[in-house]
Amino acid sequence: MQSAPASDLHVREALPHGFTIRDPATVRLVARQLCALPRVHAGQLMCPRMTGASYRLFFFAGNRAFPQIMVGMSGCRVVTGLGPVRSWSTSAPLRHALAQHFGIHFPLPAF
Repeated sequence: MQSAPASDLHVREALPHGFTIRDPATVRLVARQLCALPRVHAGQLMCPRMTGASYRLFFFAGNRAFPQIMVGMSGCRVVTGLGPVRSWSTSAPLRHALAQHFGIHFPLPAF
């Protein structure tokens, strides 16, 4: 997982280059939660406080790689890479999984 730097912030957090979760049950749990997120309706979406922080998730099954998933941590908290853009701003299960398995501490303000 990697964090994208924000050009308008004075304080930045250095995150590890990534880590691997090999537990199949944890991977399936996170994948199910991501796929169950509601789609963002087509049209213009106003997302203030887009600080640029995001996490990149990579899923593999054996040697097969799936498309990269981006989980935005600020603004409208959207997830891309699963087909239609999805929102996780109100997803308590995903928020819990991110905290438990990835060490992302909440609350982070969603706007």
